[in-house]
Amino acid sequence: DVDNVAVEAFKATNDSDLEAPPPMVTTPLLAKEKKKTNRTRRRAKTKKMMKGFDCKHVAQHVWLFFVWRVLFFMVPLLGMAHLLYYYMGNPAIPFLPKTASVSWWLILIVRLQVTFNLSQLTQFLVEYLALKSQTFIRIVGPLVTLVAMQSTGWPFLIFFWALW
Repeated sequence: DVDNVAVEAFKATNDSDLEAPPPMVTTPLLAKEKKKTNRTRRRAKTKKMMKGFDCKHVAQHVWLFFVWRVLFFMVPLLGMAHLLYYYMGNPAIPFLPKTASVSWWLILIVRLQVTFNLSQLTQFLVEYLALKSQTFIRIVGPLVTLVAMQSTGWPFLIFFWALW
């Protein structure tokens, strides 16, 4: 048969005493096992990535963000702006421009806080993708990944704050 002819041809051309590898037999059972190992590898990569993501840590920081920045900062400012606009006649401060009232300035502070938080989220996503994901390196390349890792900090935050 063909496998034996291949083994004999290998032995005839090879001067050393090495044995020829056994012919590879592919059966449906081996094909299923191969698919299973690929699936297992993908699951292991996903688990490794989720371990690096540390969901409990991220959930704790999201909760702290919500409590401190939204409940203790944004909601009171919006409430004060609402009271000033609807119940106190939208007062203006003499040293501020005449077209901008106090409620407008309070809402501006909240808008700036929202866009700054979006820039922080963008920085977190870039850091996570650049440091924890092999896919990011494959898609954009090692140079762009290195630049993304090195660009974090205040310059990154201010640039994306301006973009948001």
